[in-house]
Amino acid sequence: MKKLVSISVTMVLILTLVQVIVSNTLSTTGVKLGDMQDQISALHRENMILEEKVLKASSLSHISSQAKDMGFLFDKSTVVISDHIPLAKR
Repeated sequence: MKKLVSISVTMVLILTLVQVIVSNTLSTTGVKLGDMQDQISALHRENMILEEKVLKASSLSHISSQAKDMGFLFDKSTVVISDHIPLAKR
């Protein structure tokens, strides 16, 4: 009878210790997960800002204004080649 009580108490102590260890691990994992989610949100915001900058920089109006600022001129004259040269023989 004493042996059974001793084994039972030992098992309860071991299981309690395991539960404490698992609970501690899960709580720190939750904190890490929260930090990672915050980091993901920050990176999503940064990606959106960068996408907007890329779209703005690649727009024709922005490129046109940059070209004017650099001294390029818009030439409206058209060059036409009047002789028709066949591209391939049939």
